[in-house]
Amino acid sequence: MSKASLKFLKQTSLSVDRFCDNGIEKRLHYVIKNNEFQILVELPEDVQNATFNDLLLEAQLLYDCSPKPKEVLQVRQKPFKYKGAVETGDLRKCCLQVSISILSSQHEDMNFVLFLQAKNTKTGEVLASGYSDPVQVISKPDVLRKKREPKKKKRTWNDRVTELLERIEAKQTKHDQMLSQISANQISSDPFADLFSVHTPSAPVNPFHKFERAYCDLVSAYREMEPLERPAKIRKLVQSNPGDLEDVSSLFSCFQSSLPASSPATDSSSPLKKSVQSFAPLMDDLDLNNLVSELFSVEGAF
Repeated sequence: MSKASLKFLKQTSLSVDRFCDNGIEKRLHYVIKNNEFQILVELPEDVQNATFNDLLLEAQLLYDCSPKPKEVLQVRQKPFKYKGAVETGDLRKCCLQVSISILSSQHEDMNFVLFLQAKNTKTGEVLASGYSDPVQVISKPDVLRKKREPKKKKRTWNDRVTELLERIEAKQTKHDQMLSQISANQISSDPFADLFSVHTPSAPVNPFHKFERAYCDLVSAYREMEPLERPAKIRKLVQSNPGDLEDVSSLFSCFQSSLPASSPATDSSSPLKKSVQSFAPLMDDLDLNNLVSELFSVEGAF
């Protein structure tokens, strides 16, 4: 025959948290080590014609574990103390003053429960029994405050590597932006060119090479000009530089005398003629006779 269950009317503590254990909602009480707390119990209706004046209320400290609570072994001293007092106004109620002298942190953070039994003082028969709410014993109130503070997530190795890569990427982006700004504001010429040119004399440039480049530029520019615009542009250029007329006239006289109609032996004797022959394909688009006429024509001048 199962024993009747004691009614637990009140259990005092520093603070209470609610939690769920195997689908059953429980209340976890926090108490300070060696500080007293109260448990008020009452006899059930099944136990009739009895009061706590006729009964012995015994308590046992157990670990709150599944499937059944286990006893806390006594090592050097008793792990808890208690004393009961019958309520003067209702003899079927008894209030226990309990203090626990061990910490949950020293017992693998296990919670405790008190198992109470109401026994007949004469026969030792258990008339009613029951378990208190779970209790966690802490050393001081600050422990409870720290327990309830949100725990900082421990950084993993991957988190550290990711953070380092993000910092490197941010610095690289900053450097790229600085280089882009410098490039945008930098003038086309090298600011140190004049400085180095003072100490490093420039190599002499062959006049023949300069003439080759100028000749190619002349032919290329002439091709790009619209045919109808060429006479006016050339006349304007010549009128703006009248001192160059004699040199230009001599230059085009050389062009005319160096056309492919000349004999190969004569052509090969002059570096200038060699240069003209090397650029013979360009001569197809450049009518030297018309160019000379346009240079020295005064008709239609601006």
